[in-house]
Amino acid sequence: MFQQFWKIFESAERDRDLLQQEQKNKRSLQKEEIRKAVLSKETFKQHDGLSSKVWNEDGHLKLEVKLKLKRIANAFLRDHNIDPDAVEDIYFTGSLAGYNYHPDSDVDLHIVVDFSKVNQDIDLVRDLFNSRRLVWNEQHNITIFGHEVEIYIEDINEVYDDEDRPVYSITKDQWIKSPRKEDRDFDYDSAMKKAHLIMHQIGLVRELMSQEKFVEAKRQAVRIFAKLKRMRKAGLQREGAYSPENIAFKILRKQGYIDQLAQYRSDSYDLMMSLSQ
Repeated sequence: MFQQFWKIFESAERDRDLLQQEQKNKRSLQKEEIRKAVLSKETFKQHDGLSSKVWNEDGHLKLEVKLKLKRIANAFLRDHNIDPDAVEDIYFTGSLAGYNYHPDSDVDLHIVVDFSKVNQDIDLVRDLFNSRRLVWNEQHNITIFGHEVEIYIEDINEVYDDEDRPVYSITKDQWIKSPRKEDRDFDYDSAMKKAHLIMHQIGLVRELMSQEKFVEAKRQAVRIFAKLKRMRKAGLQREGAYSPENIAFKILRKQGYIDQLAQYRSDSYDLMMSLSQ
């Protein structure tokens, strides 16, 4: 009896050691990912003018670019059976719409939708649209003069949350909010610290998903999103586009962490509502 018990005990000890080693490896991998997730300070360098690849000298979007982006947006809407009546605008934003663009800048193509016209459950609509655009962005590699096109679906009530973001309406062919030059430095080290903290928290959500703790993963993903929104809004109100909080957000978005978090939020909901054999 004692020998049988001892074998069970030794087996449990081995399992515990293996689990601890696995968790240690995951943490090491996560730290390595965070270490590599660094954008150079030069990424945020400000130029004297807008990118001549996509903008005319008069500040309007080049015709061939505008027509191509319209075609891409309309194809996305058609492929996903999105009611055209719910679409309020299609616009171009992000660093390539301003003065701090760089070779890796994406073409941020935003489709503005009145979520309430789709369903009164705004969070459900947001998760649905986010899942669809993530799949679309993953399946396609469309570029405009070497800049990758990224589609976003945005609620009409959240369009102007970022007061410093330049916004160009492709539908109206005019600036909604013109880009501004800011001749100033920023606290890059502080921005990286804030970004690394969020990366670590997103890594913990990933661990919860791997442990099939979907309810807690969903709760944490929602909490981190809310924290990101508060953090960025506070930074923009205090110091504008070059606040450490906004730079941290841009780092997280460029490195794919925002998309990861959105996917965890969506997947955790699906899995916690499912039954498996």
